[in-house]
Amino acid sequence: YCSKVSCEGKAALTRYSCVRVYRHLGKHKVPEADVDGSAVTLLRVQILTGRTHQIRCHMRHMGHPICGDVKYGGQRACHGMVFPRMLLHATRFGFSLSADKYVMATDPLPPDFVEALDDLTWTAAHKKK
Repeated sequence: YCSKVSCEGKAALTRYSCVRVYRHLGKHKVPEADVDGSAVTLLRVQILTGRTHQIRCHMRHMGHPICGDVKYGGQRACHGMVFPRMLLHATRFGFSLSADKYVMATDPLPPDFVEALDDLTWTAAHKKK
């Protein structure tokens, strides 16, 4: 099953903001390793609806699929790195159980996700002010 953005589809709202932009510079941190000038961007995403594969579908629709998400146009290999899984993780999520009860849970990034980010070099030009 693969969702797609369509005028005939159900409404879905996704908010996102850039946390950091990374460029892979290889083990020796040589800028020439970034041949195509592309980058990997860590996003903070908030879904306001709960559609199947919503984040994956919206990222692909915008032309920026999730690293490792081969089903939605992402690639296992990116910037010379191989991602064994899709780099998508909920660090915080919540939902209403009733009109007066809300449940919130948090979970830090897993070690393999942190390791992937550590192997990328933060592009200082995109640093948040």
